[in-house]
Amino acid sequence: MSEQDFVAMVTAGQPPAPDYFVYDAVLNRKDRAVYDADQPLTALDTTAMLTAIAAGAVVVDARDAQDFAAGHLAGALNVPADGRFAETAGMVLQPADNVVVMARTAEPGSRCPPGPHRLRPRRRLPARR
Repeated sequence: MSEQDFVAMVTAGQPPAPDYFVYDAVLNRKDRAVYDADQPLTALDTTAMLTAIAAGAVVVDARDAQDFAAGHLAGALNVPADGRFAETAGMVLQPADNVVVMARTAEPGSRCPPGPHRLRPRRRLPARR
């Protein structure tokens, strides 16, 4: 089997790469501080959260879909804090987005603590228009 045939076989039926793949590929070639997954998120108080939202922050509600469907902030995006959080967030957010992550409770197996948090950016995040 040729390399071209092999690639065609293993990629058959796969969706195209999300837009963030190119952005991340370029970002990955740059020197930057190493990401520390053990560093806690910075919790926001209500005033800081409302200020960020008023300035155009995108609210990512990390609760499961059922809790989100039962009630959420207007305009919030539901990206459950499950094993695919980063992948899903990368598909619905833009590199320039200022992001506030909301989580009512820590989801089992999740690293997202309760409450609103400013997402530690891998990239600079001004407001969405």
